[in-house]
Amino acid sequence: MKLYIRYCIGLLCVLGSFQVLGNSSKLKQDLIKKYRNEKDNGRALAHLETLVRSLIRSNDKHAYSYLDTLLERASQAGEYDLMARNSRFMAQKYLNERQYDSAEALLKNMLALESKFKIPSSKGHLLLKRGALRFDQERLAEASQDYETAASLFKLSKDSIFQADALYFAGQTQANLKHYVRSVKNYRNAYQLYQALGDDAYATYTLGELASLYDMNGLYEKALAERKKVNIIGFRKGFYRMLATNNINMAGTYFDLDSIENAYQTLIRLESIFDSIPAGPERQASGLYLPLKKARYHLLKQQPEIAKSLLDSARYRWKSSSLPDFYETDLLLAEAIFYDQKGQKQKALEKLERVNSKEFIYDPKLRMAAHKHTAELLKGRQPKKALKHMAEYVHLRDSVFSRQQTQAFLFLQSEFELERKEHEIESQGQRILLLKKEGQLKDAKRNQMLILFLSLSLLGVGSSATLYARHKRRRRALQIDLRRKQQELEAYTEQLLQKSQEKELLASELEKWKETEQGDTHLDTLNELIHSKILTAEDWEEFKRKFESVHPNFFTLLQQSELRLTKAEERLLALEKLSIKPTDIANMLGISHNSVLTSRYRLRKKLEAPAEVPLVEFIEDDLSIRTDHTTP
Repeated sequence: MKLYIRYCIGLLCVLGSFQVLGNSSKLKQDLIKKYRNEKDNGRALAHLETLVRSLIRSNDKHAYSYLDTLLERASQAGEYDLMARNSRFMAQKYLNERQYDSAEALLKNMLALESKFKIPSSKGHLLLKRGALRFDQERLAEASQDYETAASLFKLSKDSIFQADALYFAGQTQANLKHYVRSVKNYRNAYQLYQALGDDAYATYTLGELASLYDMNGLYEKALAERKKVNIIGFRKGFYRMLATNNINMAGTYFDLDSIENAYQTLIRLESIFDSIPAGPERQASGLYLPLKKARYHLLKQQPEIAKSLLDSARYRWKSSSLPDFYETDLLLAEAIFYDQKGQKQKALEKLERVNSKEFIYDPKLRMAAHKHTAELLKGRQPKKALKHMAEYVHLRDSVFSRQQTQAFLFLQSEFELERKEHEIESQGQRILLLKKEGQLKDAKRNQMLILFLSLSLLGVGSSATLYARHKRRRRALQIDLRRKQQELEAYTEQLLQKSQEKELLASELEKWKETEQGDTHLDTLNELIHSKILTAEDWEEFKRKFESVHPNFFTLLQQSELRLTKAEERLLALEKLSIKPTDIANMLGISHNSVLTSRYRLRKKLEAPAEVPLVEFIEDDLSIRTDHTTP
């Protein structure tokens, strides 16, 4: 019975295809007839343009010969806007065929006619295609500029669909350039336009890209909020390809947050729609990641026996798929963890070595995990290799941490500035309302004294309210700015302290290694590396900038005093101000613990400071220095 139903459905699809082809052919003949029989040149061009677009949509082999005719006739008639909006199809053909020189020449010639365009969108179409050309050529900065300029031109022409496309491509390009704040802004604007146009598919896809951008920069809660929106729209509209990708990424975010039960529930939701996902890369990826991420869940719960069959299923899915090589990275890591839990250390190392040897890994956190796990497995067996992998892990971790912190702060700052602008707009709106009320009172024919009294009263109340609101906003703005700067200083200091702790660990491992590897020529080099200073000149300048944003005038007042402190003494006092322990200060400055204690003793003696009073407190009291902000 099922076979019969499938046969009937297949037959209906074939018959339907013949009907569509028949209708398409009839439409083509009708349009050709209209074009050839039309005597008026303007209407003939309109028929020809409709014909060309219809043929391109149906991939007709004669489409581009008719397009050539259209462009030639439009040029002869001086219809340059028509030429511009249709030459983009020829440019796209060149891009598809990777004929970049031909695409460049065509777009250059068309843009040379810019002064003859009557509507802004004509140039916008050309810049949109030039942006695509430059993106393919990896000229990303130029592509970004073309996309943003095209978006502004489409906005002038009130061509919202192309404006949304230009903003989307601008966001995509800026994400590749690591201009994350601009990328977020353009993705958001594209989403709002797609939503207003009722284009749910593109709106939802843009939300998914935005969520991935948040994920990449450690803004996990915001990423989850966007992915939940994608799920709501996707389930309502049946966007199963989109739901597949979204829920795979959503489960990954939950795992990053150590929320493994939520991750597992997300996988169950993905499993419930698996049969509805159309054939293609999304279905293949879902088939791989469903058992793989379930295995990761059971490995985190120390259940390797349950994970084993899931990993075997994932390996089978991987071998039978056509997915790119980097998709295997997650699988190799999970297999390594499995073998480690089963006590098969050598097999675990072989899997990790395959990860470490891969040239491209889409997520740097995977490479970090591989190096860290390798170091842990080699720790008691090959300390030299273990140190190398641990150092690589620390380098990658610091790089990712620094990037995420920087982008998170930039994003929060942009959010704050947006909020401040909204407050300004709201304030202006209130002033406009007051003026309207005043005008209405003047227009009314009432007693002149009453009008004057009411006007003054309204102005007084309005001014007081405006001043109070302005003061309140300014106070809140300063509080937010101070809190942001304090968090930035604390995060940077914590990063330096983490480096200090890792350095101590590496030094400890080196000492153990010295006992077993006497006379190794690499020992002196490693020893110098481990005992080098963490707080380099560049680090110090960055630290000093962040420090002064929270404690302004600290260094200035020290230098203007009669204490005649050295640069080293000023640096020591700044670290003391943050209550950093002497051991960590020593590691940061690359000196011994005793050297720090000696420096503090000499400075205390130089300043004649009592032993029971902290150095920074003594200096601040003595000079009446108040470096901490006070809340306005």
